Amino acid sequence: MFETKGRPVLAILLIVGLCSLCVYLGNDTFNENFSFGNNIVFSWLTVSFIALPVIMVFPFIYFILLLLKGKEYAFKTMGEYVVYLKWSCIVLVIIGVMYSVFYPTVLVKKGYLRCSGIPSGWMPGTATRYVRDSSLCNVSDK
Repeated sequence: MFETKGRPVLAILLIVGLCSLCVYLGNDTFNENFSFGNNIVFSWLTVSFIALPVIMVFPFIYFILLLLKGKEYAFKTMGEYVVYLKWSCIVLVIIGVMYSVFYPTVLVKKGYLRCSGIPSGWMPGTATRYVRDSSLCNVSDK
């Protein structure tokens, strides 16, 4: 019984939880980035907050169909929509590249200065700190 109903239910709960977390964190991050405060930590990874919920729609629907209609029906139905998943991934990659290129350009045009080094709490190559005044580059992130 758990084999047929439990796994899809757990997968649905996991997907809903991850997507909810992404929406919450994404909303917070994008609000912070587009408020244009004195200190902005920009990461090209923030696009993943948009990408994950969009991509997770497909497995979510699959597990709903699996739960309600069975494995064969879910597999056959979702097989017809794989092309949409592929195009969604392509569009999300394009949006990610555009955001990674144009947002820092907007920051520089608005007078922000790029700090050298790695922002506190970030891995090398994942984020860049932008500030309005160069003296803020030496202040700890908060």
